[in-house]
Amino acid sequence: PGSSAAIMDAAADDGAGRGRPRILCLHGRSQDGSILSNKISGARRKLGRSYDLDFVDGPIALDAGGRAWWDRADDGTNVLVGEAYDHVASAVGPEGAGSYDAILGFSQGGTLAAGLALSGLLPNVRCVVTAGAPCTPGVLEA
Repeated sequence: PGSSAAIMDAAADDGAGRGRPRILCLHGRSQDGSILSNKISGARRKLGRSYDLDFVDGPIALDAGGRAWWDRADDGTNVLVGEAYDHVASAVGPEGAGSYDAILGFSQGGTLAAGLALSGLLPNVRCVVTAGAPCTPGVLEA
């Protein structure tokens, strides 16, 4: 898999222009951007006709494989949540932050997607699509 800050542009294969709407895609815990891309391959092909999809890898490499956006301490509290926000900001860059129209997130990535939209970090986001995303107040308030 790519580095934790790597963005895979799913539309790059077809030489698509950069003027199209962009969707930031965030995987779940124990996955990475390429796994999410494969899991949504049917939707990705259809969306890729009109949108650019960018898949970002979470910052935490897990011992069992895959990546995560944040972790849990022994007492059950979520840790490294602020770093997840910083990681996304770094991965998309200052010029990229305003170029996303939507965020798609699965599980842990879905919770982060909602938090990112609420935070204003990606100011032009008009749509957030999540699946299996638990309500995690500490993440939504980061």
